[in-house]
Amino acid sequence: MMDTNQKTDPQAHRAVRARIETVLHPVRLRIIEEVSGRELTAGQLAAILSDVPQTTLYRHLKVLVAAGNLKIVEERPIRGTVEKVYAQGATSAIIGLEEARAMTADDWMDVCKSFAGSLIGDFSRYLRREDADPVADLVGMRKSSLDLSREEFLELMQGMSQLVQEAIKKPKTAETRRWIIGMSVVPGNLPADDVTDSTNDERKAT
Repeated sequence: MMDTNQKTDPQAHRAVRARIETVLHPVRLRIIEEVSGRELTAGQLAAILSDVPQTTLYRHLKVLVAAGNLKIVEERPIRGTVEKVYAQGATSAIIGLEEARAMTADDWMDVCKSFAGSLIGDFSRYLRREDADPVADLVGMRKSSLDLSREEFLELMQGMSQLVQEAIKKPKTAETRRWIIGMSVVPGNLPADDVTDSTNDERKAT
């Protein structure tokens, strides 16, 4: 069991905790997801995140720019004001391996809750749309258990990551639409061999 009070480097933990609180705020997480792979103006983001008050949206945009998660790639003068165009910044929203090592069990639970809450929010907003048609829109939820070695699992994850990166780079056309794919990874309780041995023992006993 992971110790909820495990000792980590205080400075490293403060840094990763700040990253968690910045990126995983529900509104900021939605902004990062929408800007991923494209450039959007504040007005376009306001239209997409229509349930978020504009003053709140602008405040979160400033936080993400200051943190490096977003960058301003263009400023367009429009009717006496300046319209800013946002894109992904140099600071990744993904928590790196070294940062993950500094996370406590409580940090991991906070990340899990934010991730699950984000998916629920996406699904809820979709179902409230008048044109929502889960079957026609290929909506689905799947949970699979795989018996793989560590090397096989890493190969699987790298292959999936490569496919996603290739899809992100595809040019946008009139026929493309935004798709949301969420995935979490958790080790199972027992290695495959232990389950097999236990099953065989039960058969022998009967």
